[in-house]
Amino acid sequence: MDAQPLTEYYVIEDYGDFVPGPTSSDGTPRINHGTITVDGGTYDIWSLEVKNKPAITGNNKDFNQYFSVRKSRRKCGHISMSEHFSKWTSLGLPLGKLEETMFLMEAQNNSGTVSVTTAAFSIK
Repeated sequence: MDAQPLTEYYVIEDYGDFVPGPTSSDGTPRINHGTITVDGGTYDIWSLEVKNKPAITGNNKDFNQYFSVRKSRRKCGHISMSEHFSKWTSLGLPLGKLEETMFLMEAQNNSGTVSVTTAAFSIK
């Protein structure tokens, strides 16, 4: 196994009708790794092995995606990525070298709104 595996990390706090856990948007099943508690909430942990897709390191790559999906949806709050990383590691999910961090909002069914008053990012 690669000492620095290519991995994408997602913490999902709120979502629409499609629950982003058991299957990806294209219907591919994900693997459940149980639950964790972080930032006062409980999250289901899922992973997906992606094959031969575009990635940050180029085209036609194989990589893993890890998802923390909050059970009780919330629209605002603190997200401790360091704590999610620690919990994923304790579940046996290997982390790679952090290449990029972003705050991303995606709209299900091509619609939605977002209002961000304050955002602060730090890497520990």
